[in-house]
Amino acid sequence: FMAGVFTYLYVQAIGLPRLPSLLSAITFMFSGFFVTQILKVETILASVWLPLALYFVELFFLKRALVFVLAAGLVLSQPLLASHLQFATYAFLATIAYFSYRLFSQDRSKLSLIKGMSGMGLMILVPFAVAAPQVWAIYELKPLSDRAQPISFINATLHSFHPQHLITFLFPQFFGLQTPESIGDYWGWPNYWKQVRYVGIAPVLLTLLAFKTWKAPHKGFFIFLLVISILLALGRFSPLFWLLRLIPPFDSFRAPVRFLYLATFALSVLAG
Repeated sequence: FMAGVFTYLYVQAIGLPRLPSLLSAITFMFSGFFVTQILKVETILASVWLPLALYFVELFFLKRALVFVLAAGLVLSQPLLASHLQFATYAFLATIAYFSYRLFSQDRSKLSLIKGMSGMGLMILVPFAVAAPQVWAIYELKPLSDRAQPISFINATLHSFHPQHLITFLFPQFFGLQTPESIGDYWGWPNYWKQVRYVGIAPVLLTLLAFKTWKAPHKGFFIFLLVISILLALGRFSPLFWLLRLIPPFDSFRAPVRFLYLATFALSVLAG
């Protein structure tokens, strides 16, 4: 529910009408990503905040008040406090990328570069200041965990998104159905709960249409986010993921299929 509300607020802020905004919100909140992760509380708590962070960033550029980047920073502290560093990192970097896009794509007369960079610095510092006790505890305990050293490439890419599963964005049971109790008739790439990222036939078709006709602001950013996150989600099937593994903390993350979290959000916005 929170994911839907936050998405609605964001797409309204960028100027989408009410009905398309509602479509974006419903697409994200009922997507395969959230449905298949419903029993993983820490994943849900870490992943609902991205649209709200973008909402406050958008308000900063519309109203040019630093209080909004402070609010965005507070929002970004929540994934850190949820203790899922992988989704926290994804949300953090996506928000910084969006902030940079807005800063360098707008008319310089509307917002000075110095004020914009100051706002970005504040937004980066606040989450770590708020979540400092949690982050410090994780840092201290990491040497005692199985992530003390960078994990092997084979282990890191165990749950890569197989290209053949792109069809599940449209048809979630194309490879069969697996339940928590039984593997059922599922014959796709392991495992079902990570590979299926259904968003609905209408949102996918509307997103494809958006590539050519969508006139709302920031179309280019979300097309880029959609494409790059799918390429990274491919993991072992993508040379781009090999390069990303050279950068900490990505050398300690597993399951590149989780990048589809960003792809799902980008697709939800483009569908509106």
